[in-house]
Amino acid sequence: MLTSLEFTSYEIEPDPYMDIDATIVLDTVPPRDDSLPIKLSVLTSTYHRYSQLRRSLECLARQSWREFEVLICDDGDERDLQPIYDEFSPYLRLKTIRRNREYFHVDPTGGFRALLPLAEGEVIALMQPEIMLHPEACWTLYDGHFHPIPDGNKYWINRSNNPDSETWVALKVYFMNSDMQKAIDYVDWHSDIENLHGLPDFFLIGCGLSNRDNLFWHGAKEFPWWFVGSAKRGAGIFWDMPEFLGHASIDFYLIGYRNVLDYADIVPFRPLGYHQDHHRISVGMEGEQDEVGEAVKRAHERLVENR
Repeated sequence: MLTSLEFTSYEIEPDPYMDIDATIVLDTVPPRDDSLPIKLSVLTSTYHRYSQLRRSLECLARQSWREFEVLICDDGDERDLQPIYDEFSPYLRLKTIRRNREYFHVDPTGGFRALLPLAEGEVIALMQPEIMLHPEACWTLYDGHFHPIPDGNKYWINRSNNPDSETWVALKVYFMNSDMQKAIDYVDWHSDIENLHGLPDFFLIGCGLSNRDNLFWHGAKEFPWWFVGSAKRGAGIFWDMPEFLGHASIDFYLIGYRNVLDYADIVPFRPLGYHQDHHRISVGMEGEQDEVGEAVKRAHERLVENR
């Protein structure tokens, strides 16, 4: 945790994946269908994720359910992202913006706040740009809000018993370390993303949150983090979100907001995303935790006043 002066003057190390490109296969991907309604808006804010973003967009283009749009904020990347947009615009309904990097930050909330007014879906999803989604992920991010009753091997529902509470669909994800990342394009994840499970020691190496292995996350009943999560369009969790600067501030905000305002977390039984290894900029700023708490407190006080 850095002081504000140390944070604003922090110099990041070079991106270790800057010169490593992704192998993309699009000849079996169906073209974009603009006649479909937009029921889900998938938002991502990206910085130093070039090859990872390309794989993530291919996975989005391969979704089995296609009534969604993808909104991307280029959060001041030094590398031109337009070639990526041109590559995937025949397959995805894309909206893109750029924020110039006028100050140092690592949190994506500023990018999300800029994208939210452009979102058309009745459900909005926030996604880290390095997440490769299972083909059923977008349908789950949407449908989980309308059919959340546990069904066979489908969902756990955590926390609120209030039938009128807001819902948050939280996708569990598997994690890949740097060795897996280097080998990722030697695996045919294009035709079947679960082929990634064949990467060496995929389920056994502790490379995820708290250094837990993927076998642990495969069976976890809760997944409160924001790697991929969605709520209905009108949910206050989006519109009350301030802009933060430091790493993990959005995690604390989203977790705290859902806890205090009595959201129900809906978690699919199996992971539906794969977290690629990426440039690490895990830098936090002293005092910002207080700002997170104040934002949640203000939202709660307004809720109580309106009851």
